[in-house]
Amino acid sequence: MKKSFTLFIIACLLGMANLQAQVATLEHQGTSTAYYGTNSFLDAYNASVDGDAIILSSGAYSTYDGNTYYGYLTITKAIQIIGTGHYNDSVYSTTFIDHLFLGNGASNITIEGVKINYFQNFGSVSNLALRRCYFANVLYLGGGTLNNFLIEGSVFPGINFNNPNTSSNIVIRNNIIFGGLAFISGSGIIENNILTLTSSCGSYLFSNINGVLIRNNAIWCYSNLNQCGYQGGLCAGCNGNTTENNFYDITGGVSYNFDPNTNTVNNNYSGSITTLYPSGLGATFDYNTDYHIQNPTQYIGTDGTQIGIYGGSTPYKENAVPSNPRIVHKFIAPQGDADGNLQINIKVKAQNY
Repeated sequence: MKKSFTLFIIACLLGMANLQAQVATLEHQGTSTAYYGTNSFLDAYNASVDGDAIILSSGAYSTYDGNTYYGYLTITKAIQIIGTGHYNDSVYSTTFIDHLFLGNGASNITIEGVKINYFQNFGSVSNLALRRCYFANVLYLGGGTLNNFLIEGSVFPGINFNNPNTSSNIVIRNNIIFGGLAFISGSGIIENNILTLTSSCGSYLFSNINGVLIRNNAIWCYSNLNQCGYQGGLCAGCNGNTTENNFYDITGGVSYNFDPNTNTVNNNYSGSITTLYPSGLGATFDYNTDYHIQNPTQYIGTDGTQIGIYGGSTPYKENAVPSNPRIVHKFIAPQGDADGNLQINIKVKAQNY
């Protein structure tokens, strides 16, 4: 209760801040310290210790510190980073970070509600959770060992774990993914996602995926063999997986190549992706596209809920709103009245998940 109240107060303070100024609030054992400006995230991080949280207002934050990998900040502490989200309209605003890297010691990390351009792991990391974020480029996560990884309710163009022998307990759920997943092996779950790949030259939606449970996803895979002489496809180097209750639209000459001799294939659907999404799915994410299934009671997952991002135990949050309280209305009078009173009206909405 105390932490929720603290987040409420921080939400109010961030909302009253100058909309052109970045505010990074460091929460440490019940004490909040605000830092301002383009470098405020760096300042808050440098002052943080394991167990702290950094809450970011909308705006673009610099992570260039001249150190380690490519000169950008490398997280090595157990912290939470919470932004305002990645949708940007009259109600929702965007927290943007250009580069963010992980190094040794970066365990017990949660990053939520942030738009990130480049994200990469260079260390031995465990207990990493990425929630309701937008990643502009493929996530490269195999620079070291990675154990207990969750990405949920996010948008990204693919993940490459680089080395299948150094990742374990990988959960990828309720995301919108426009690109491939590569090198996942052992105790992995890929569920309730939208997965699309449009390829002209030999790309695969799943590459070197082994021993993974793949269920309740909406999958559209298109490859044009004629453009380069060889086609991509649904899966290459995939063995020992269980695929069930997925919807497949495999077109453009792509074969359905989860080999039933080396994978367990159960109760999958097939047809045109427009059966689920009347306007179709483009090659990239579009904020104006409706990603709700038009007939959710017809295509059911293994748990009895609909397939796709709005099914499962953690449905996609509308507008990817972070879990902390947020301001939905703000009015501050330009001047006080004759008695010196200033009218302020702020409405803050709590999130139930």
